[in-house]
Amino acid sequence: MPALAPVEDFSPPSELTDFEKAVKSETYERGVHFYLDDYRFDDKIWLRFERYVERLARFACVLTPDFSLYLDMPYPPKINNVWRSRQIGALLQAAGATVVPTLQWAERASFDYCFDGLPTGSVVSISTVGVMRNSLSHKVFLEGFDAAMERLAPSTVLLYGSRPKECDFGSARVVQYANTHYRWADERRKAKKAKKGGRDGE
Repeated sequence: MPALAPVEDFSPPSELTDFEKAVKSETYERGVHFYLDDYRFDDKIWLRFERYVERLARFACVLTPDFSLYLDMPYPPKINNVWRSRQIGALLQAAGATVVPTLQWAERASFDYCFDGLPTGSVVSISTVGVMRNSLSHKVFLEGFDAAMERLAPSTVLLYGSRPKECDFGSARVVQYANTHYRWADERRKAKKAKKGGRDGE
């Protein structure tokens, strides 16, 4: 498993922007996240990495790709997605980017490999988007969260989404960011619907 260097002396950006917007942006003081559906970034960041590395390295920080780890996914693609996330992170670090590890896990069995290659006492990122879909996903999230805090003892957590009351971040500094991608998508859908309604009424 590729190993990532710890992030130290880090000033968290005031905003995070998703990969799709970042590749078109000329504003680099933000951080870049991959908390998106896989199809929106997988083939780009994995198969055409060289097209994006120079631009991504200009941003305040880049979170490692959040390749999906579904509970019903077989073991080989799950560990491969963890490996791919680390590999992209290592390549970005080699290119001079400030790389923040994205923490990912699935069921308890995934704890055997999902934290491999991650530094302790570092800045990390966690997303809580979708963790309240049902009782099982909530339970799995909390179990993985506790394991991550115990094993990695992060100095700072960039939290994308809401902050569950059950989560104990210990001494880690928490910097929270709103889930702007899906809010933006909802607003765009509503605007399109309203515009269509206006045309129909003309």
